[in-house]
Amino acid sequence: MLLACLLLLASAACATEGNQLASVGAVQRGMAGAGVAFPQDATWIRLNPASIVDLDRRIDLSLECMYLRATTDVTGPFILTSFEFTGPALISLVNPFAGSMRDESYILIPSVALVWPWENSALGVGVFGVRGNRVDFPRPRTNVGVWTGNADRRFQYEVVEIPVSYAYRLRSGWSLGVSAVGVVGRLRSDSLTRFVTTAGAGYEWEYALGAGFKLALYKRWDRWSVGAVYSSRQWMQRFDEYRDLLRFNYDHPQTVELGAAYRPTPRWTVALDYKYVDWSGVAQSGKTTIRGGLGWRDQHIVKLGAAYELNERWTLRGGVAYGKSPIPREQVFSNVVFPGNTELHLGLGASYRIAPRHEIHVAYQHAFEKELTDNGQGDLFSLGGGGTSTTLEEDSLVVQYTYRF
Repeated sequence: MLLACLLLLASAACATEGNQLASVGAVQRGMAGAGVAFPQDATWIRLNPASIVDLDRRIDLSLECMYLRATTDVTGPFILTSFEFTGPALISLVNPFAGSMRDESYILIPSVALVWPWENSALGVGVFGVRGNRVDFPRPRTNVGVWTGNADRRFQYEVVEIPVSYAYRLRSGWSLGVSAVGVVGRLRSDSLTRFVTTAGAGYEWEYALGAGFKLALYKRWDRWSVGAVYSSRQWMQRFDEYRDLLRFNYDHPQTVELGAAYRPTPRWTVALDYKYVDWSGVAQSGKTTIRGGLGWRDQHIVKLGAAYELNERWTLRGGVAYGKSPIPREQVFSNVVFPGNTELHLGLGASYRIAPRHEIHVAYQHAFEKELTDNGQGDLFSLGGGGTSTTLEEDSLVVQYTYRF
């Protein structure tokens, strides 16, 4: 029942890291996702499973409300000349009546995580809405969409991850962590395909299962701590009904995360993380649109966060994260209904200990608006949609409850 509810609610929209959330839960959000070497709650079974040996026995429940604003201004030549793809000439690809369009939506993203420690080890399990996309523009971006009945304007993709994590602390003080990650995704779209037709599945939901794993390290000293996490590619089943739209299995890319945390005083902690996302290593995200992909490039992301224990009840947090958009200038038109624009994030948060076993957390995160414009120098879709621009801006409010037992 919980998984079904999460699939109905969770739509992890594009957020700094392409189509995956930069962080989950109010504690992570308050530091803009930083903290590979600074475990604070049960959601760290996803961020760094090795670090959960430093946590107490607890369950964390959170609900995030995300407000998205996506815009596009569709333009392109009336006569498209392309000998390479189509012969000497092609009538305009873009819908001349589309113009400037805006889509606003609210998305609810729940999560739950449990950590159960022993003397030198810990077990964790969670369910998180972590990845996806949702765009519903009022008009088709292409003439093909007009001709096929007001199509080529919607794309919705939702992913839930279910990690089971185990951590063990060695005598040297280093902790090793491993996670087995189950994945459930669903997709529906009426988008333009590489065959210059619209998806033939009729904007109906299709589901796919997948799996991956994580390997992690963590160690804490008096003032310093360090962490490292390798997340494997997540291998997904094929979306058979959308073979015309998705040429390849929609796998999720491998990532590498490195982090360090420093405590200048007992109350202050500063965390700095680096993350690499291998979008080009996955055919569906890395290949150009004309070859059946999204044309995304790899990302290098830096996150800086801090936490301050004001007193025994209050903890304050803040953070900033930056990662250049994975969408290159010659693939903007192709990604109008799948925007991964945002680059700069700012997070603020606080925790309040109601009683020894009960704690409440809140966080706000803003992804600053980022505009991308197609340079018209790519494949057929770039040539036909050259000059098209898109923007994406996001605000998130997260509330989280902790129970220690």
